[in-house]
Amino acid sequence: MNRFLNNPHDEFFKLVFSKKDVVSEFLTSFLNLEINTSFFSFIPLEKNTKYKKYYLDLAFKTKYKNTDTQVYLLFEHKSYPDKNVYFQILSYAISIWQEEKENLTPIIPIIFYHGKNFKINENFNDLFKAQTPFNLSWQIKVFNLNEIDDEKFLTCTNNLFLCSALFTMKHIFDETEKLKTIAKNFAKMSEDEYFLIIEYISAQKHEKEEKIIDELVSSKEEKVTILEKWINKGIEQGLQQGLQQGLQQGLQQGIEYGKKEGIKIGILKGKILTMMEFGLKIDDISKKLNISKEEIEKILKG
Repeated sequence: MNRFLNNPHDEFFKLVFSKKDVVSEFLTSFLNLEINTSFFSFIPLEKNTKYKKYYLDLAFKTKYKNTDTQVYLLFEHKSYPDKNVYFQILSYAISIWQEEKENLTPIIPIIFYHGKNFKINENFNDLFKAQTPFNLSWQIKVFNLNEIDDEKFLTCTNNLFLCSALFTMKHIFDETEKLKTIAKNFAKMSEDEYFLIIEYISAQKHEKEEKIIDELVSSKEEKVTILEKWINKGIEQGLQQGLQQGLQQGLQQGIEYGKKEGIKIGILKGKILTMMEFGLKIDDISKKLNISKEEIEKILKG
């Protein structure tokens, strides 16, 4: 059920910063940007083929300070040193300005970095080997997680999810033990929020989510509660997937009997796959579902 199979760092960053309250808190508390969040809105990159080729991570439009001046915020996230980051974000800005042609909208570029040592210039002008009056001077807001003291995240109270996510990203390349400190925030966060963090750690460490929960959470009572919720969520997702498979199978048969049988088999398959994912053996599954091992094998083979 893990959502971070391809590029966990990028996917986690986008999911965390897809929440307006998170972005608003981040801009004010960590970047000291004076923006009017009352007019905050996303620019849907995935629906805009004109900009998609530039592979920008996130974009927003808002108003600057307490004025009516509209500005764009362009986020580029990096988990490794990449000197192309400046040109990626500049390319996206140029594509916007080309559409406007005149009366250009001001753009605030933001580079979010949490990889190994990498010197990030804060003005495009710094990239030139010689200084002349004709160089492009474009101020870049840089947020380097490595330069933020842990205490800032651990004492954060305004948005526990944001601070826990930032702490996780900063130490994602360290031992899991280092991340135990954020588990104390789980009780004050929604299930979706702390499950997201657990999934991200699991994907990066190549460990099952159950093991990550076991390593992060010290309290036995809380550990059992989170594990139960996690398993229930997995079974629910497995059932939904199984139901979809069953419906598809039934519809293909084209008769009412086929639909009913397809749904039943699909639900069973969803349960079986989910239980297997959580480490149950065929013998255990057979007893729990009260069906033979032969039937289980037939269902798995479709």
